Order: sequence, then structure tokens, then C-alpha cells
Amino acid sequence: MQRRLIAGDIHGRYGALCRVLEKAGYCDGSDTLYCVGDLADRGEDPVATLELLMSLSDFRPVLGNHDLWLESWLWSGDPDPVWVGWNGGDMTVRGIRKKDQGFRERLRGWLAAIPLLRIEHDAIIVHAGVPCGGCEADLLPLLNQPRKVPLLESIGRLESLLVWDRAYLKAAEDSSPSALPFNTEKTIFIGHTQQWRTGLPFICRDYHLVALDTGAGSGRGPLTVYDMDSGEFWSSPV
Repeated sequence: MQRRLIAGDIHGRYGALCRVLEKAGYCDGSDTLYCVGDLADRGEDPVATLELLMSLSDFRPVLGNHDLWLESWLWSGDPDPVWVGWNGGDMTVRGIRKKDQGFRERLRGWLAAIPLLRIEHDAIIVHAGVPCGGCEADLLPLLNQPRKVPLLESIGRLESLLVWDRAYLKAAEDSSPSALPFNTEKTIFIGHTQQWRTGLPFICRDYHLVALDTGAGSGRGPLTVYDMDSGEFWSSPV
């Protein structure tokens, strides 16, 4: 039976990715694999991770902030100093520079096809969060028009919120009375903010939220894959 699985922030953790997909019994060609973004950087082999993800027959990620940094560098040739200096981008840049130009072009085209968000019949998938008190109609402009490529140089307010802002997760963690839940019956899947203290997905039914970054990027927690229909999940230490 076809399953819908979704991975937390992968961050170039090639070994952990292979192990957690094996634990989940992932079957390429049958299962669909979603991801909340941040595919490369920080891990031991960002390039092998990207090559594996690019090879999958039904992989449906959204863009994270690390993916935007990578895309920007592939177009401009000038890596953001914040990315390469403090956020693991140096590892990705060094690895990609060892590949031929054809790989860079394929990667650039592949990234250009990844959206900022996905809305399914029962799920909303973004990297960082959604507007507190918002609704699906607020997100529709980003679904109804092609995104800019590269996006980072001209990112808008709503786009930036989806990729960077942690306010919605914080509101759910604090059950803040001043920050209303997003108006939806769908489950909102996010990453971006590490749940390394528990190493477990953070789930808040009142805010329709499942947060899946369990700390693989920093090496302080595992990489998690979650079954979007059953709620079962699997984790693999990095």
C-alpha cells in the first residue's frame, strides 16, 4: 500500500537518512516522501544526500532557509557569509565544487522546481511556520503563481515568514492566548526549530501542528520520518 511519509530537516545527514528510510520500510516507486526542507549543510555528506533525494521517484520537499542559501549561491556564485561561516554551507560548497558543471545545472533546476509550501487535502507543509490566526486563503497567492528563482534576493514578507519565522511554533509550545491557531482542519507540518531536548516530534492538536526537526542538523538529536496518515514515526541517530 502506498504511504505518505515526511522527513524532518535532513541537513546532509546521509547515513542517518539511509538508516531511517530503512527503518521506516520506505519503498521508492511506491511510497511518497515529503520533507519540511533544509536538505543539505552541516551533515557528513551533503552532496550524497542531494544525489539520493534527486534520484527518488516521488520526493516532495518544500524549501528551507538552507535551501534558499544554496540556490542563491548556485545562481550568483557568491555564497552568503552567514551561510558558509556559521550554518554549514561551507561543507556543501566544498562538496559541490568537486562535481562537474552538469551536476550543478541539474541541481539548480531541481531546486527551482521546489515550492515554498504544499497544501494537500489534509495537510499544509512549510519549513518554519504559518501566520498566527491566519487561514489558507492567506497562503493562496504563493500557490497561484510561480516563485521567483533565486528567491532569496527578493523574498517577500509572507515568504520570509514561511521560511524563517518561529512564532507559530512558540505560540503552540506556550499555548499563548494572544496568538490564535491557524484556521484550518488540516495538519500543519513544519521543521526549522530543533526539538533536540526530546528528540521527538512536537505535536499540538490545538494548533494543528506537527514539528519534525528533531535535531539532526546540530547532531544533538536524530533524523525523523513520520507517517502522515497513521502518525507512526521512526528516528535514526546521526
